[in-house]
Amino acid sequence: MTHGGDRRIHAAQRSKRLKSYIQELPTLHRTAVKMRYWKGFSTDDIAESLSLTAGQVRDRLAYALRAMRNRIPDGTLR
Repeated sequence: MTHGGDRRIHAAQRSKRLKSYIQELPTLHRTAVKMRYWKGFSTDDIAESLSLTAGQVRDRLAYALRAMRNRIPDGTLR
């Protein structure tokens, strides 16, 4: 297999693991992550959409990122 093929396989595996980690998050946290990082919503837009304060959104995002980081073995998603 070519080096480029190896990279595509590893990228696909990383993507699959990341999606799995996101699915394990509580619904509100998962929704905030998707809105922020996939759809590009601002903190204020997410807050309004989810009936939260901007501070609560930041807390949910921080929790979600920390939870995913704790699940990722060293170097797996790099």
